[in-house]
Amino acid sequence: MKSLRKCILALLSRNRNTLQPSVSIQQLIIFILVCIGSESSFAQSKDSVKASPIARAYQRGMKLITTTPTDTILNAKNSDPFLPYEGKVIRYIYFQQIGFEKSIYDSTRKINSAISEFANDLHAATRESTLRKHLFFRENMRVNPYLLADNERYLRDRDFLLDDRILVTPVSANSDSVDITVITRDVFSGGINIEGDLPRAPQVSMYDNNFLGRGQRIQMALLNDPNRNPAFGFATFYRKSSVFGSLTDLEIGYTQMKSGILYGAENEYSYFFRLNRPLVSSYTRFAGGVDISSNKSQNVFRKPDSVFTQYQYNQVDLWTGYNFGIYPKRVNVFRYFLAVRYFDGSVFDQHRELELPDASRSVRVVAYLSEFTLYRQEFYKTRFVLGFGRTEDVPFGLSLSFTGGLASQYGSERAYTGVKLMYSWVNKVGSIFRLDLQTGAFIKKSILQDGVFNARMSYYTPAYRLRKYKVRTLVSGSYTTLFQRTLSGYTTIARNDLEGFITPLAQGTQKFQLKVESTLYTPWSILGFRLAPFLGTDVVTLDCKECTTVSGTAFALSSGIRMRNENLIFGTIEFRLVYFPKSDWSSSFWQTQYNQNLRIKSSDLIVRPPSLVVY
Repeated sequence: MKSLRKCILALLSRNRNTLQPSVSIQQLIIFILVCIGSESSFAQSKDSVKASPIARAYQRGMKLITTTPTDTILNAKNSDPFLPYEGKVIRYIYFQQIGFEKSIYDSTRKINSAISEFANDLHAATRESTLRKHLFFRENMRVNPYLLADNERYLRDRDFLLDDRILVTPVSANSDSVDITVITRDVFSGGINIEGDLPRAPQVSMYDNNFLGRGQRIQMALLNDPNRNPAFGFATFYRKSSVFGSLTDLEIGYTQMKSGILYGAENEYSYFFRLNRPLVSSYTRFAGGVDISSNKSQNVFRKPDSVFTQYQYNQVDLWTGYNFGIYPKRVNVFRYFLAVRYFDGSVFDQHRELELPDASRSVRVVAYLSEFTLYRQEFYKTRFVLGFGRTEDVPFGLSLSFTGGLASQYGSERAYTGVKLMYSWVNKVGSIFRLDLQTGAFIKKSILQDGVFNARMSYYTPAYRLRKYKVRTLVSGSYTTLFQRTLSGYTTIARNDLEGFITPLAQGTQKFQLKVESTLYTPWSILGFRLAPFLGTDVVTLDCKECTTVSGTAFALSSGIRMRNENLIFGTIEFRLVYFPKSDWSSSFWQTQYNQNLRIKSSDLIVRPPSLVVY
């Protein structure tokens, strides 16, 4: 319309300058038609200029994202594709989406057109405006290869996106400008979960993880349990990703079905409000978060007053941090992050604290912490670590953190100090190694109290290719020791230590855990769910204060299968059969387990909020 207006004004101006009589209606109509035609031609010419780099980038992006069952495993630094364009000016930013009619994990497989059309019609694709709010860069900025790599990883971590690629296209051979195309593939964001004690007390959840294509999750859960009064309970949840383009996630919700802090002894009604802005890149300055909740126990199961525990508490968790040294272009230099945190989880019924089943879990804890972190971090792109062929971002680097502050527990205020070292390493063959060392203790009257030392190690072998199959093995271990105990409890066998083995008798001050598990990634699928059988063993040794021997040991042998449809928002589903040989705490027995919504992303930021070292 602007060019049309300019065209007409030019006609009128020409007639004034040439002192010609007024333009006739016929001449004006003809001239307007000519202007419209020229405007259309200009728009088409402009669109064709834009379409050319998009088309080229789209073809390149499809080759980078799509795979076939015989593909070798890709292991490459996230920043490698962008290094040749460092310092060039970004001219245009385009967006291109891959629909459900294309399979990015088996480009040789044809998808039923009716199903893909139905999925595309039912699904609200992520809007361009939403994607722009998740970008770290904009037009007229210079290309920072590491910032683009972080942005690509950040987009891939959004749970409404399956995968993405950021493609840089030179404007011309000698030009100092480039165009950028962001290619994304959504997951089908809607779903229904049926959980609870079936069929007696079903719990149904309905949700859309990308409502209206705006990166927002809306969820509603309903429970019908005849043992409750009232029998119906509900929960609602809303989350918005990158509010106003700030890279801050907002969450608000209400639930009548929360398990309480007292080992789940009481049902709670709870309101919560959260804001979270992680340090998404080494080139961003600020990070922080707000987590506020109000919780109250409700006697929905009609317990007698002598048994029911009436309590109410609020929880407040606030933190913020500042990232120093964002200007160096290279990532192989150390940066510095300074953060402070305040949290308060209070139980108002203070006089009943020591009567509760485990006072250490229910007592009010207030802490003021600060943490200084020296860090360096990059990421590798790979596959078949926790996912079923999707692109995964594995961190590698080093961080050293020093924590200090004050903490109040059981009415006792003590100083706190801690040190954390994290080192992770990846190579192009596909081996992944990570080591975490943490120690922390309270200080009162210059004496250490309730000290903890943790050492954790994990190693993933390369994903070996066996024709259309791939196998990767995890070896992990951990060691925990407590020293100078005064107010803290004992270390115990957690569920993830021994695949579901839990006993109140297993308590001690030292624990050693070892796990070996191999997973076979197959080309098999059922209704789009890819299958991966696994086989593993676990062992835990604890210096047991309740055992007849000095230490107790328990084993587990497990096998099962995991399933996941990468095109859906559903988490990984796992069926596991576990055999527990005779141990110091029990006789031998079998156990079947069903787990869902398992963690499927290996991306992990090396800089986190200040925290106590836990055991």
